[in-house]
Amino acid sequence: MLLSTTNYEEARTEKSFRKMIENKTPGVAVMSSRIDPGMAKVLDANSIASVVLDGASLGPLRSNIRLNYSKGAHEAINFLYNLGHRDFVFVAGPQSRPSHQAYLAAIREALRLLDLQPLIIDGENEVASGEHAVQRLLISRPLPSALVCSNDLTAIGAIRSLLRSGIRVPQDVSVVGADNIPFAALCHPPLTTVEIPREGLGALACDLLYQMLKENHAGSEAVLDTSLVVRESTGPARLNP
Repeated sequence: MLLSTTNYEEARTEKSFRKMIENKTPGVAVMSSRIDPGMAKVLDANSIASVVLDGASLGPLRSNIRLNYSKGAHEAINFLYNLGHRDFVFVAGPQSRPSHQAYLAAIREALRLLDLQPLIIDGENEVASGEHAVQRLLISRPLPSALVCSNDLTAIGAIRSLLRSGIRVPQDVSVVGADNIPFAALCHPPLTTVEIPREGLGALACDLLYQMLKENHAGSEAVLDTSLVVRESTGPARLNP
């Protein structure tokens, strides 16, 4: 087994792919939505079975796992709505990534069904994105009662900035992340988040590879649900004075 991390860098991805080809790797799971179509064709040309995340196409040796962002997004928005929240801000991830396009669309749709529209703030999936979003809100408008973030790092940055500004979480503002990284349960307060089930993702990718390599199945698509994990960063909407 060959493991590689690319940190979303194209040069590192190409280097990893070259190493796989040189080692005659039979199959690869690319657990990122950022893969150049040309790189996928290189894998096909070398008869390397692949499983990609939120990919656009299938092939004889190419499978796809599509994350159902809608389920987790609807759970999060409905949970907050039932706690009395009506004013939402969403700190979005980079819209160059299909996964973040899908998550933004899911958040918008969940709120549309409740006749609500969020304020959208662009972010970069970093702690600093959450901090900057909060500072922008503090100088431009009243704070929302609910701040939903594209990932946990952004949410952790938002919480840190809120607390430093004397704003309580969740008594004044509820915060929701996405991913459910290990630190989400350890931060203060523990973070409510939309979980992407990493273990399930890995197991499903291996199963799809096995089907193509050992059972001679053509590439196929599988869907994996996201879901809400409730912790202590969310609570009832604050009462207006």
